[in-house]
Amino acid sequence: MPSWVTSLFNRRMSRSEILEKYYSVAHEIGGVLSTHGRERQVRPARGWMFDIEDPQLYHYLHESEVRYAELGYRIIPLQDWIDKAGWDVPIEHLWTVLRNEGERPIFTKDEPRAELPQRHPLSEE
Repeated sequence: MPSWVTSLFNRRMSRSEILEKYYSVAHEIGGVLSTHGRERQVRPARGWMFDIEDPQLYHYLHESEVRYAELGYRIIPLQDWIDKAGWDVPIEHLWTVLRNEGERPIFTKDEPRAELPQRHPLSEE
């Protein structure tokens, strides 16, 4: 993993920074997945680009979710981010919802995520 990703999460972050980073990375991934694989690049932070299939991108998402969950909030499922980014489905009712006492967060890495569609051989360059 690039050292800049590690450094982003090793420093103390404010609540607003945590919310901004989580929203940014999840919305970016949701946007690319909503295009059914036509787009391949994701720019979740500081201008760095990731390929949508790059495992480091999902590590970055996980780190964002961990910080968000540490604030006591429920993780928003990736499918909801896809719906938000691709079709502007409102998710305000899911944003910053506190977990119940004893409720454990459900991270994206622990649940099936939307799979990228297989590209047709004629569409590849």
